Amino acid sequence: MHNVTKIVMLGLLLVPFMLMTGATQVLAGEPFMSLMTDNGSTNIEIQIQNAVIEDNHFIIDEPKVVSFNLRFLDPAVTENIAHINYNFIITDANGNVVHRIYEAHQHDGTGTYSLAFSDTGTYTITIYVEGAGAPPYDTSYSGTASSTIMVTPEFPLSVMAVMAAIVGMTVLVTRFKNTKTL
Repeated sequence: MHNVTKIVMLGLLLVPFMLMTGATQVLAGEPFMSLMTDNGSTNIEIQIQNAVIEDNHFIIDEPKVVSFNLRFLDPAVTENIAHINYNFIITDANGNVVHRIYEAHQHDGTGTYSLAFSDTGTYTITIYVEGAGAPPYDTSYSGTASSTIMVTPEFPLSVMAVMAAIVGMTVLVTRFKNTKTL
């Protein structure tokens, strides 16, 4: 019975380590999300540095500066759309614009932006594709795509408190049990 208690305690101590290690491995992969514009004219691949994708939205672990990598693809041939023109807007949960880039133009169909998220919460990223080429744009690539970004606390204090309570109770039970057998 004494060995079982040691195994349980070791397991409880390893749980936070395994959770953090698993998260690090997922974050290192730099996943991307593929969004189709509302009319199906353009496929936009979005990759956010140090984010994970869960249930079709990005999760950023704690407020920090992140980089957005965008790639605009013609869905018919899966090649970059040259000379793409678009607006890149991020709004908070109340609809307030926290970041915007209007009339962006990318020669090779890719773009990179950095943004500092200073608060936790839910944000919406919206990309309005105006078209390709010089004005007047080829509007066969126009359309709108959006996704959700959730900025969460780094490691909730409630989880740490619960883990500390479990470890503390296990230590107390073990010591009380050992005292009783003496």
